[in-house]
Amino acid sequence: MPSLAEEHIEQRAINAVVIQGYDSPEYIKHQAEIERIKEQGEFLNYDTSPMEWRCFSSIDEKDKYTKRLVDCTGVVIFGKRKDSNEIISCISHSDEMGPLSESINPVVMARVRILKDRYRAELEATILDLRTQLSVTSPDEDIEVWDKELDIDVFKNKRKYLEEELIRVQGEIDYLAQDHGKASFLEFDNEVQQKLSEFKAMVDPSTVTASVFGGQTLKIDVSGDKDVVVEVGNELENKNAKDAYNLGVKMWKEYIISHFGFEPSVAHEPLTIRGKRHGTDVYVNTQGRKVFVIHRTAQA
Repeated sequence: MPSLAEEHIEQRAINAVVIQGYDSPEYIKHQAEIERIKEQGEFLNYDTSPMEWRCFSSIDEKDKYTKRLVDCTGVVIFGKRKDSNEIISCISHSDEMGPLSESINPVVMARVRILKDRYRAELEATILDLRTQLSVTSPDEDIEVWDKELDIDVFKNKRKYLEEELIRVQGEIDYLAQDHGKASFLEFDNEVQQKLSEFKAMVDPSTVTASVFGGQTLKIDVSGDKDVVVEVGNELENKNAKDAYNLGVKMWKEYIISHFGFEPSVAHEPLTIRGKRHGTDVYVNTQGRKVFVIHRTAQA
């Protein structure tokens, strides 16, 4: 049976340079070009994106980069402008372990609900602990959670922290109770369709190339060539990650085929061992139609 990589990587239409860590000789070889992209290019910051669990870059001649793709996947598209010889590009960064997989794949959705229920139980236990600590109204009260000699200012500061933490944890519980599935995917689908249509209108379609990047297929533990699943929760995460990766690749292939009539390549194999890898950073040299894929290490 072919591996996930063999299933998905049919061609290398885009020049993709895969680098194993920022401390590797391969990174040193390309460091000057990557640093130039960081200094002059557009940073697609997933963490500060106003759009929940997805973001898109501008469509222009600039170099671009995005960082720390773990569960997330993305696509990079290149094409030559109709009115000039300049190459333009666009990149995306979206989380297929989030609402996208829940809304499309009912099997993944069922597993995610189980994991959410466990996470909700942990959060509710945290709420009880915080309320127990906040029930102490004075540092002089003889309750184990406080030091009776605690300075009053320190006591007030700690109480303020606990109150803020209570609000944050309650917010997490409220978020889990919300429906982030179908409606969010429809918004995402509309955004992708608009972005790809805009890109297509700007370029000579015969010059377009595209490649998918990011993603992981989680393995909790490894013994030889087989996964060793430690507990049920980990097994669920393992299945979710593989399904979400396949979903992400399949989704981007269908989008590119529907707009441009060809199948995008896949820039690299998915990450496979959580803890051994710490996500993927992607740097795009637009005029060179080149993609640098850097798998982060703990030191990065």
